[in-house]
Amino acid sequence: MTTLLQEFLSAYFNGQTHNVGATANVAFPAADIRMQQSGLPQPLTKPGITVLWIGKGRTREYWGQAAGKPAKIAHTDATLILYVRAADKGAALQTSDLLYELLVNTHETYALSAKGVRWLRPGTPILIADGASGGTGGGQYFMRQINLAVRLVYNLNTQA
Repeated sequence: MTTLLQEFLSAYFNGQTHNVGATANVAFPAADIRMQQSGLPQPLTKPGITVLWIGKGRTREYWGQAAGKPAKIAHTDATLILYVRAADKGAALQTSDLLYELLVNTHETYALSAKGVRWLRPGTPILIADGASGGTGGGQYFMRQINLAVRLVYNLNTQA
């Protein structure tokens, strides 16, 4: 799942403009996208987005259809935290706001849904570092956090 999210985010946060829903030519900053414990380059020369998988909820199984055949399907609820860091407040605000708006846009997240990452429910961005607190290596940065609940849907096996 984290690879799917990394590919999804990298397709938008690449320094180019993208049509998002009904809004044309939305300018997205280039950002470093990292998963789990991977560190961001220091000093921060562009915004960074780090995705952490922090929890897995209960898995529910049921019989359904996959590719037109009976299949045992599972739903697993998971919790992720997305951290957005930037050297200046404006870049942190812009990047986290764009990230939030992208995650709540069902048209844009449809590709994730088709691959089994569904029911994306992001919380609004929260400021957790205001530039006065020291970053790694003594650097200072702004950081916002987005909590993200998702439901993973996958086929356990297909009956012949």
